[in-house]
Amino acid sequence: IGDPLDDATEIGSLISSEHRAKVDSYVRKGVEQGAKLCIGGTIKRGGMYDAGSFYEPAVFAELDYYRHGGILEYVLRQLLQN
Repeated sequence: IGDPLDDATEIGSLISSEHRAKVDSYVRKGVEQGAKLCIGGTIKRGGMYDAGSFYEPAVFAELDYYRHGGILEYVLRQLLQN
């Protein structure tokens, strides 16, 4: 996670602080609904991160398929296309 202009960066900032807040609300909602947050899912702060809307990618486990199945299918399709 870093400067999007640096070739070594794999993940840059989200488009805006509003977008970051929306992503964060989805992560929190997933946890409230019983998904286990394994890693990530936090706002990056300090240093260069204060100049953008950085957010650590979230990895979940123990998802309820009937509640979260749509996003699971989307993610799997994206992974298979790459």
